[in-house]
Amino acid sequence: MDCTVEQGPGTSLAKYVLSQVRCEAVSRVEDVDRFWRRPDVYFQTKNKQVLRHMIHRFLSVTMLTLPLVIAGCSGRPTRIELPAIDSVAVGTAVLSQYDRDGDQALSESELHAIPSLQAAVGRVDRDGNGNITADEVTQRVQNWQELRVGLMRLVCHVKLDGEPLEGASVTLTAEPFVGGEVLSAVGLTDVHGMAPLSIAEEFRIEPNITGVQCGWYQVRVSKLENGRETLPPKYNSETTLGCEVASDNRNIVPGLQFDLSRN
Repeated sequence: MDCTVEQGPGTSLAKYVLSQVRCEAVSRVEDVDRFWRRPDVYFQTKNKQVLRHMIHRFLSVTMLTLPLVIAGCSGRPTRIELPAIDSVAVGTAVLSQYDRDGDQALSESELHAIPSLQAAVGRVDRDGNGNITADEVTQRVQNWQELRVGLMRLVCHVKLDGEPLEGASVTLTAEPFVGGEVLSAVGLTDVHGMAPLSIAEEFRIEPNITGVQCGWYQVRVSKLENGRETLPPKYNSETTLGCEVASDNRNIVPGLQFDLSRN
């Protein structure tokens, strides 16, 4: 049987995604919600073969992404618009800012100043020569736009000196060269050091529809105690952390990983 879920004003991301895949064992709305909240527990109580297939579909087919159009009649916006990014302007801006030697390409040493782009070299460097040109940056932005993904479900895992870091705020801020249309995303780590990341509620089509837009981001991790920052500046005020969020970036399927140290 096919899972069919009515697309009303209260429809959650989990219900929508599961309505797009075949699922013999999951047929009730409450089952869908249980699966989304605790797939590990759900896995133990339902047909393992079917659920293994379901989890695979979640990761490899939907990438935990939210398609651009969601039906509804609640009066809220029914469409998650792609950020209005000028791909050519992005390529020009990043070279203008970071091409120190003026050779019209970003070398490996120049990329050290852009952790977000450095993390994406394998997906940006189309000719494999180790340098990034404005055209390659432009093409990568166009790749995001062609994928037409409005939001991606994304979590991050933060460790400090090898141990999960609880109570840390994680903020993703779009690189300035991307432009001002990409929304920031935030999260707060739990006892396991895990934080779901999302744009602010005011920008969501429904409060429970969470996620992050595609883009290159500076990442800041902060933990305050008695009003004082407890983490080194290289993780927040002078961050050296960055990432690329894109639905074809398989490296982030299990979540962003940040292993911090006090030194």
